[in-house]
Amino acid sequence: MTIEEFRNLAQGIQAVFVALAAIIASGWAVYTFRSLLSVQKAKIELTKIEKEVEKSSIELRKIQNELKSNPLLNIIMDASSIGDIENNSFGLLVKLRLKNIGNTHEIIDWQETWVKASLVSGVQDERLNKSSPISGLIGRIYNVESGHLLLPTEEHCEEFFIPIREHGIYLIESNIFVSEKTEIIYKAIDANLEEGLVSFGTTMFYECSESGT
Repeated sequence: MTIEEFRNLAQGIQAVFVALAAIIASGWAVYTFRSLLSVQKAKIELTKIEKEVEKSSIELRKIQNELKSNPLLNIIMDASSIGDIENNSFGLLVKLRLKNIGNTHEIIDWQETWVKASLVSGVQDERLNKSSPISGLIGRIYNVESGHLLLPTEEHCEEFFIPIREHGIYLIESNIFVSEKTEIIYKAIDANLEEGLVSFGTTMFYECSESGT
């Protein structure tokens, strides 16, 4: 091989390596550019996720704080018949035992609270047939206060007299309304809560027979 031929071969090999180096450099530049875009995109997504997590944490703390002051009322209802039906002094004596099982104080709204009884006449089409409800009167000789403060774990008893005119099976219903403070707490937990006073209620069936049971 002559010197001229070797020179031409060397130049050709050099050109190939230069071209190959250019291709590799271009590929690396494209890869690096795409990687930087991916990293930038990932950082944006990460920032977005961090903001969502922070927002969720704030909402969770808010709910936890609300639950710490969540009012709950347990109601135990009992009934008995008293009086003489012949002398129009007959009725149902309904005893309500209220216990605050929540973590904050509760105020019972006696102006809105009610206890009622309906005479059951049977069942038709899977529905209970009953009379119009008879309202009970709270058993106090003094004026009914508008609100009664019930501290956590505290119990309170009240009696209601429901005048009735005949024996039979009665459906007794109670609805214990509480203060507006409770409604504010529940609305903070559930924004879809309907307007109106919050109440806790219970029902029971009671058979009033001629034997007095």
